[in-house]
Amino acid sequence: MPTPVPEQAAATSYPFVRAIVPLALLLAGFLALIGIDVYTDHSIRQLTVSNDEGWARLRDAEQVGADLSRIEAAVYQMAGTRGGPAQARISRNLRNLIDGTGARLTVLAQGGEIDPRNAADLDGPYASPTPPDETPHGALGHYPLEVGDLVPKLAAVNEKVTVLAQLLSERDAAWELRDTAAQAQSVAAVQDFLGTLPPVFFRLNEQVNRLLDDARQRLADLQGQVDAQRRHLRGIEGVLVVLVILAVLVLIYAYALRLERDKRQLRLARDEMARCRDAADAANRSKSVFLANMSHEIRTPMNAVIGMTSLVLDSELAPKQRHDVKTILNSANALLGLLNDILDFSRIEAQQVQLERRSFDLVEVVEEVVRTFSDTSRRTGVALYYRIDPNFPRAAVGDALRLRQILVNLVGNAFKFTTRGYVRIDAGLELERSGLVTLRFQVADTGVGIPRNRQAGIFSRFAQADETIYRKHGGSGLGLSISQKLTELMDGRMWVESEPGAGSRFVFTVRLPRAQGRPLPDLGTPRLLVAGTDAIAMGLVCERMIQLGCRAECVFEAAAADARLKAAAAARDPFRIVVLEKSLCDATTTDILTFLREIPVAPDLALIALSEPDKDESERLADGSHVLCVTEPLIVGELLTHMQDFAEAQRRAAARTEAPARAHPRGTYCILLVEDNHVNSVIARRVLEKDDHQVTEALDGVVALNALAAADYDLVLMDVQMPTMDGLEATRIIRALEHGAVSERPEVVPADLAGRLAGRHTPVIAMTANAMAGDRELCLAAGMDDYITKPFKREEMLETVHRVMDARQAPAAAAIPAAVDPGATA
Repeated sequence: MPTPVPEQAAATSYPFVRAIVPLALLLAGFLALIGIDVYTDHSIRQLTVSNDEGWARLRDAEQVGADLSRIEAAVYQMAGTRGGPAQARISRNLRNLIDGTGARLTVLAQGGEIDPRNAADLDGPYASPTPPDETPHGALGHYPLEVGDLVPKLAAVNEKVTVLAQLLSERDAAWELRDTAAQAQSVAAVQDFLGTLPPVFFRLNEQVNRLLDDARQRLADLQGQVDAQRRHLRGIEGVLVVLVILAVLVLIYAYALRLERDKRQLRLARDEMARCRDAADAANRSKSVFLANMSHEIRTPMNAVIGMTSLVLDSELAPKQRHDVKTILNSANALLGLLNDILDFSRIEAQQVQLERRSFDLVEVVEEVVRTFSDTSRRTGVALYYRIDPNFPRAAVGDALRLRQILVNLVGNAFKFTTRGYVRIDAGLELERSGLVTLRFQVADTGVGIPRNRQAGIFSRFAQADETIYRKHGGSGLGLSISQKLTELMDGRMWVESEPGAGSRFVFTVRLPRAQGRPLPDLGTPRLLVAGTDAIAMGLVCERMIQLGCRAECVFEAAAADARLKAAAAARDPFRIVVLEKSLCDATTTDILTFLREIPVAPDLALIALSEPDKDESERLADGSHVLCVTEPLIVGELLTHMQDFAEAQRRAAARTEAPARAHPRGTYCILLVEDNHVNSVIARRVLEKDDHQVTEALDGVVALNALAAADYDLVLMDVQMPTMDGLEATRIIRALEHGAVSERPEVVPADLAGRLAGRHTPVIAMTANAMAGDRELCLAAGMDDYITKPFKREEMLETVHRVMDARQAPAAAAIPAAVDPGATA
């Protein structure tokens, strides 16, 4: 790429500065055009107002002529009327009409306009005219001569009306006296008087007609002047507009010539940048395709390794064989973890990580992490504790998978560098504002610690606190870097506090919208006894159960547990739930079973024994219906589930209902397994059949459609990449037929499939070795209900199957009112 000389660099560095002058010219020209338009419109409005006023004067003059005609008719009507009341009414209306006409003439003489709402007729009085100064007729001028002639004549008419009224009164009096001579004389006087009226009204009408003719002529002249001035103003406006536009164009053209050279340089630079961008995009696409292909190619055989190894571990093995197989499984999981770290790091570097926005249970995420590392805790002898703050919200909206990934990275890192002591998870609420909660998580350990001078660099990619750490513990050095980046994507931050030899404390915050959590079971306020030698673990469980409304107590010796149970029974307030740690019994009994048989067991007392995951011992301990054996560490969410099961059993017993006990905590389903890889199909089938599910296999999407047409299935496990028809297309066809739509490939759809699927929703879970950005979204967009990444673990597959089926069978569970505040749940 050529390097621009300083002059070119200056020309291309400040395009905005170069554009200021033409922009200013455009703005000035625009303002000038607006000013011209405003002035022209104002002048035309003034002419229009004058024209309108002329028309108003003409209407007033026409109204005067009409009023005179009405006055004349009213005078003759009055003369032909006999009787005092009738003549008085006509006389009153006539005088009002004369007064109104006089007011209109005054307005015409002085300027103004009669309010059209104040009309008058013979049956009503005239209203007062509008004051002359309100609507002046300045443009048309006044009519002093014409109006000056009309006003005296109108006054004369008023006097004649007075005389006429007197004559009519005399006439009516003569008629009442029946004086024939007086009657004849009065009638003659009235007729003589009426004979004098026509010339008066004739002269009035003649004067009004001259007034009308003059007003029309003046209005015509004014209309011509208005039209001429309007054309003149429009012509001036056009000339000014053209001049302004030409001036602006000339100036802009001058600057355009000056900027042309800069544009050529910019085009050259832009073309070079486009070539570089295309090359970078091509390289990035190649890298993404390579990572996607490698992810798929590596995960497919790893799924076989991990799956087959897990199946072998479930079979009868010699101790040495079991140890060797576990070593294989641990190595495969370590390799899978490294692959996931590399893929996540590549997504973050390419800014391709898109966080989901779904409502999820925050406490479940923490407890899932505890459950994930329970085996690690038992194997290493390092205790695992967790504490949920009372104010910690139950649910939020965000990406539960990524939040769990951060916690898994931190907890796994803590176990890696801790050989004795404990690892502890704390979850709390730091701030809540406007529906957003800032959550604070802390993972503390009693491990080797980190020197101060190396703490700043541990979040860098491929970083280790010490080179000897890599030689001793291994690891890619990507986990903390990925966790920090994910925290920042959740609008939070991460930091570390550590002292060598005293352990480390990793703290991070995330900010998420708060959501309504699922309600907890209503257990009332049962009395609970927690007994064990691990004071921290038992204390945390007891604290949490008290927060949830239970009356919980904690003891750390077998004798104290026995004493509390007897004392509570004697006080008629017995314990309903007893949680016993196995190590509590070592001091007084040979095993926990002996201890359980010696304590006073009430008929409705439930015993939860914490023991090692030993099948034989679990069967011995669970020999009674009131004893449940679970593994450590104890998770409060699971404890609540057990308490609910015990409470339900007691309610059934109290109601004397006969219900068969569940042989399995979850249902068994008829599942269609669609997988083209034989090894993966064998592994998935064995995992599902071991969980008592019925499995039917299909090699591709077309075979799956035929299987669905032949039988009903509760669930479909669908591989994504398959020959003939992939899982995405098959799922889209299934969803279309369920909604009564026509498939895009009717030739592969069996005839009976549409009728079988119509109106139903068959859950479909994706199984794929693709783990790149957007793969999950593609599956969900195709209509799949959930997503499993290969290589999958047995627990992960079964958990996903039951989660999808539970959500389908109990959609209204979330509507049950909560018995405990969601903000203070475990």
